[in-house]
Amino acid sequence: MLQDSENNELIAVSDTIKHCLMMAKIAAYRESTIMLYGESGAGKEVIARYVHQNSQRNKKIFLPVNCAAIPHELMESEFFGYEKGAFTGSSRYGKLGLFELADGGTIFMDEIGELDLSMQSKLLRVLESKEIMRVGGTKIKKVNVRVVAATNRNLQEMVSRGEFREDLFYRLNVIPITVPPLRERKEDIAVFADYFMEKLNRKYYMNKKFTNEAVTVFQTYRWPGNVREMRNIVERIFVVVQDDIITARHVREILGIRKDVQFDNENEKEQPISLISCDEQTIHEATEAFQRQYIESILRKFNGNVEKAAAAAGIGRSGFYKKIDKLGMDSKAFKEK
Repeated sequence: MLQDSENNELIAVSDTIKHCLMMAKIAAYRESTIMLYGESGAGKEVIARYVHQNSQRNKKIFLPVNCAAIPHELMESEFFGYEKGAFTGSSRYGKLGLFELADGGTIFMDEIGELDLSMQSKLLRVLESKEIMRVGGTKIKKVNVRVVAATNRNLQEMVSRGEFREDLFYRLNVIPITVPPLRERKEDIAVFADYFMEKLNRKYYMNKKFTNEAVTVFQTYRWPGNVREMRNIVERIFVVVQDDIITARHVREILGIRKDVQFDNENEKEQPISLISCDEQTIHEATEAFQRQYIESILRKFNGNVEKAAAAAGIGRSGFYKKIDKLGMDSKAFKEK
């Protein structure tokens, strides 16, 4: 499922997504907290925006926040703001926090499972009291914000391991909605492929089309990065393939899969072939292809554990998350079943 930026309409045909939208629309009329579950790139933010647009807050701000991209030591000041001179390096004017910025509207807290326990307790207080206090401040401020949270992790397992507060879990999990991964919505895959291609055709005055066989390859691929990955792949095909008719061979080459590989079986593993070739690739395309292969390899090695993968790659956790988001990947897809 995705949202057409031109007419603001949602595009989806599968029954599972239609059920998600029905639940989201019912929940939108109330002020209850919503928890969205699903893999990265599956469309959780689209559902969150749909809730906001169908709520009484639709004239106010919708503020998306990726919790995983905020360093732990900065979370409190980012969410609640700070007074001038609150700490070394702070602005002399102070700073509004995200909850103040979202006052009257909706804040979408993606990857909420990445909050540490200290921040979880502060968030619980905000949800219960509707009040915040800036870092370095003494005054309590009232905020009127609806929270829609999302995660690609199993919060109940995190609760049992002591990694997520049980009281916060129940406070957030009032209306749970699960967004299924793209590989379980084969009806949507063909629609999305045509939509992304037509959008590029209009932008660049081209007339490129997928053959039915090319769409079939899309439908048998597992899409670990879901809709986000598919958008990136279609754009790469549009740029790299010079022909107007996009065939199954073109798609397999871009995806880096052999002709005999099938991915609709959960027990089968992708067997990528090398994409690093100087033939008809710019240095940017070759670099991206290498990064994708490298990150896929290191995530498999560490069973989808981002902290271990980031350490092995020699970069910070937040930087690693930014790279996998940019490539339209989902670390959870590399965890062993």
